[in-house]
Amino acid sequence: MSDETGTFSQAEIEELKQVFFAQAHEIAEEFQDLLLKLEADPGNAETLKTIKRHLHTLKGDANSIGITSVGTLCHHVEDALSLAGNGAGAAGRELVDLLLVSADAIRKLLVESETRSGEGDIRDAMARIDLFLKHQGDGGDPEARAGESEYHALAIADARQRGLLVLSGEAVFHPQCRERGVAALMVAQRLAGLGELVHAVPDPHSEAADRADALHFVLATGRDRADVERECLIPGIVERVQVVVHARSRDEAATAPAPEATAGAQRQSPQTADSLRVEASRVDRIMNLVGELIIGRSMVDQAARELENGTPPAEVSARLASISSTLERSLTDLQYGVMQMRMVPVNAVFRKFPRMVRDLSLEKGKRIRLDIQGRDAELDKGIVDALGEPLMHIVRNMIDHGIETPVERAAAGKPEEGVITLRAYHEAAHVVIEASDDGRGIDTAKLRKKAVEHGFITHEDAERLSEAEARELIFFSGLSTSDSVSETSGRGVGMDAVRTAVQNLKGMIETDSVPGRGATFRLTLPLTLAVIRALLFEVGGRLFAVPVAAVAEVVRVTGDELTSVDGRPALVLRDRVISLIRLRDTFGINGNGSDKSYALLLGGSGRKAGFLVDRLAGQQELVVKAVDDRHVRTELVSGASILGDGKVVLILDAIAVYRKAVEQEKEGVARR
Repeated sequence: MSDETGTFSQAEIEELKQVFFAQAHEIAEEFQDLLLKLEADPGNAETLKTIKRHLHTLKGDANSIGITSVGTLCHHVEDALSLAGNGAGAAGRELVDLLLVSADAIRKLLVESETRSGEGDIRDAMARIDLFLKHQGDGGDPEARAGESEYHALAIADARQRGLLVLSGEAVFHPQCRERGVAALMVAQRLAGLGELVHAVPDPHSEAADRADALHFVLATGRDRADVERECLIPGIVERVQVVVHARSRDEAATAPAPEATAGAQRQSPQTADSLRVEASRVDRIMNLVGELIIGRSMVDQAARELENGTPPAEVSARLASISSTLERSLTDLQYGVMQMRMVPVNAVFRKFPRMVRDLSLEKGKRIRLDIQGRDAELDKGIVDALGEPLMHIVRNMIDHGIETPVERAAAGKPEEGVITLRAYHEAAHVVIEASDDGRGIDTAKLRKKAVEHGFITHEDAERLSEAEARELIFFSGLSTSDSVSETSGRGVGMDAVRTAVQNLKGMIETDSVPGRGATFRLTLPLTLAVIRALLFEVGGRLFAVPVAAVAEVVRVTGDELTSVDGRPALVLRDRVISLIRLRDTFGINGNGSDKSYALLLGGSGRKAGFLVDRLAGQQELVVKAVDDRHVRTELVSGASILGDGKVVLILDAIAVYRKAVEQEKEGVARR
């Protein structure tokens, strides 16, 4: 760790580390995205320059707070990246594969350094880079690379911009020193403690260091030449040290990073589980609204004092009505503002998929392009954090089952390259996430066959299923159309996990498919889980609510319009049989209800089911609170809320209630 950190307290150092990790995780993600962009366009000099700047920032920041493993690995990655700069292997998949593996290693090191208060092992990653450089004919003898690369010029120019002294030096090893590799590491460690070690030949971590007579280095430091020479002169290890001011390179001005670009990289921060990046304008808006609420409170206090002093109530009442209207408007704006503070772009999830699609398509021998649309659509951070896993299962299934091989696509008259599209867009008070492909589509005939073979349904039931209902079979746990089990599919658990995850987010999932044309999975999610738009209704005098998103249609029915199917009430609507659930029976509410009632029909995925309720009580936005009460069937309730009149309303989990009713019906049939 640099001596400069010695001037900070432990609390300040920890705060610096928190800032570093927030920025470092974002830089690591950007590094991977840029590598994929470089692979698609190898000749893009701007992309290459941006990659080098990110590595430069990460290396310097890591070394400055003592996480030298990250800095050392970044240094090795820069050596490999220099091949792209001189044209060697710029378009080669081998180089990009190596750099992507290095990006994984950097992210792993960051996680280990952040969570374990230690540093991970970088030897394997560095060995792979050294081997690659050796095979490229540029790494067999590090002395051959004594010249400064474009990155080194960039780092030196940036160091000078920051007011650091750039020194060139040579530490000659003592003739009696036999462990030259150890000596090189000792000198490098001391140099790192004095500042930023920009360049060292030979690489202290390479085998060439064991044969070297001296270590040549370039150091950016805030110390003077005498301090550097004195620190590197190790008795019995180093015989002499010579340090001079580093000559300015002609390329430094051209490669110096633009101040705004570097600042931009440093401003980036990740959307991690325990942090949230909020625009200053949104915070300012909240502060203004809080100020308005404080003014409203003062107005209420003034009205109360006037009543105490004998002002006629009618006069104060009119003013209180006006104050109430003002407070209501401010509170509504405040609620919206707080919700906006938790909103993050869905791109925080989407950005993880280009790498996954690339790797899996290579593994499966397929050519697949990922098209991402609607990156800026915003969702509640809690939903975004939970959205990655279900989308991952969907995309993996598309790669495994949906997209054909190039030979199969050519035979079908399709382009050899398949396309997977991720799209996000707003629809009313929801965000819709669509994942679609142009592959073979969902084979409903095979799904029916597999469902019958595994005993999920009978052959007769399978024949009666519509296409939409047959597609629903894909979500059955343990059911897979794959004939073999691989690391990515075949066990029949992925799509069941998708449906469970979406339902836990109070959302819906729908499928659509055209044989030979492709399939689409449509996830409809609420903007936030904290506040929902709900439909209120009564059952036996008790008040309940259900998210409006879960209800496709409300139908008024009379007793003679109801029929019975397998002992359960049903409604025939537009030539469709809708199975209904009596919430009175599900929740054990006494009474038979009236002759007239309402059926709340569930929406999504072709589901044919609904609830029977006594009376509708309108729609309302509800603040969702957790329920933890032994007297409430919490497995059927997603939360509770308090209305303006003080009444408590239970918010039902529509899917959980339906499943419970089906289970009870099956148990009754079994007993009969």
